[in-house]
Amino acid sequence: MKHYRILKDFNGSQDGHDFHKFIAGATVPLSNDLAAIAVKEGWAELATLEAIVAEVVGLDAPVPDGKLNEVLTISPDDRETKIVPPEEPKPSKFKKGKK
Repeated sequence: MKHYRILKDFNGSQDGHDFHKFIAGATVPLSNDLAAIAVKEGWAELATLEAIVAEVVGLDAPVPDGKLNEVLTISPDDRETKIVPPEEPKPSKFKKGKK
């Protein structure tokens, strides 16, 4: 699915079963069938790379030239999920060998 910028609020279905409200200003992936209708009706347009990055990163403005890596890179110390080594295995209660 390609990403589209929603120009006007509308209700639509990606799969023909579940309806979703698409809000103007959002950049969202649309199925080929829904995109064809939304673009033809003037409800959506193909999103630019800057709009997709801004939506994913949560920016309100385009990313300045040359600053994309700085915006997307998060220091390992600043991450919410930390990488920790596994615990030592506990010894087995069962002995190996003959029964």
